[in-house]
Amino acid sequence: MNLRDYLAVLLRYRSLLLTIILTGLVLVIVYSFIMPKTFTAGAVLLPPEKSEGMSLNNLILGGGSGFDLKSLGQNSSAEVFVKILTSRSLADSLVTRLNLLQRYDVDSAQRSLAIEQVMGRIEAESDKQGVISVTYNEKTSFLSDKAEQQEVATFTATLINNAIEILDKLNQQKSVTRARRSRIFLEKMKEEKRKEMDSAQRAMQAFQEQNKAIALDKQLDAALSSVIETQAMIQKAKLELIRAESDLNSDQRTVQSLRSQLALLQRQQQNVETGNSGVDALGIPFKNVPELARQYATLKLNLEVTTQVYMLLEAQYNQEKIQEARELPTVSVLDWATTPLYPSAPRKTIIVAVTGILLTAFSVLGVYLYDGLQRGIYSNKQQAMNHKQIDPGSNK
Repeated sequence: MNLRDYLAVLLRYRSLLLTIILTGLVLVIVYSFIMPKTFTAGAVLLPPEKSEGMSLNNLILGGGSGFDLKSLGQNSSAEVFVKILTSRSLADSLVTRLNLLQRYDVDSAQRSLAIEQVMGRIEAESDKQGVISVTYNEKTSFLSDKAEQQEVATFTATLINNAIEILDKLNQQKSVTRARRSRIFLEKMKEEKRKEMDSAQRAMQAFQEQNKAIALDKQLDAALSSVIETQAMIQKAKLELIRAESDLNSDQRTVQSLRSQLALLQRQQQNVETGNSGVDALGIPFKNVPELARQYATLKLNLEVTTQVYMLLEAQYNQEKIQEARELPTVSVLDWATTPLYPSAPRKTIIVAVTGILLTAFSVLGVYLYDGLQRGIYSNKQQAMNHKQIDPGSNK
């Protein structure tokens, strides 16, 4: 057979082909009008806010994420929101809030069936930037009218918006719970550091009282200045005494006075070096300066460190108290869900087009098979008749 023979077969059965195709298309079109309509509503959420910097609370509790190569190009907070939106807890809250047991005609003993329906119809995903898309689809019944379609379309948008509100409340509860645990922990740490700071202050006070070191740095500067001044006066007195002793015309009383003055200056220098000069409470022996300076530096460093840690804990403690008491929205919505104007399924045009192509292909194939079958039957009959004509006595 050539192409002309194949076309001849199609022309011979054209009425049958058109009848099958048109009948199938009419049935599909009719079914597409009476089949359930699917309405889909969606909303878009902005990426969750990330915590700025690294607080002491994160370091203590291990909450800091640091630099993680695995997290590059991902937004862990957005993934948490996606998990919450598709979680069983959120679906259960939606069943309670929207009274879905009655809507889905499910008994309270079979509440899990309604929860599974909600979880199977709600979808959420996030992109690389952390923007979250959440959708929900709902079907109408067969032969649904305009009122039912409008009600289902409105319900999908209502459910999505309620899901966002529940997400916000669940995230607030998570933040409040975390802040409460942090506050309790920081409160204990603050008490311990306050005891350490008080101990460091008492140690510093005892050191100052025992060594007469009220302000060691300033006292040392004052003592050094006094030593330098006294040493200069001693050198000057020595020069005058030498000049007076070498002068034959000098008065003996003048020499004696210079000697007394020199002895007084030397005693004054000794008193400064031993820490007995000036006000007795402020005197520090020079021989004890290195050890006192080391002890003073250690005590001062300990006091400053404990004070700084306590102040930082106090700031973090107050921050967690504020976080625990706040009730601000934690979910930023870019686009709230709106009532869809048209069903997302079925797509009548696509269904009719695909059905037409499939009907045409299978009808042509069926026609060729039918024609081939008819040719085979006709050929067998011809052969049987020819055989009878050649050998009439073969059948008895």
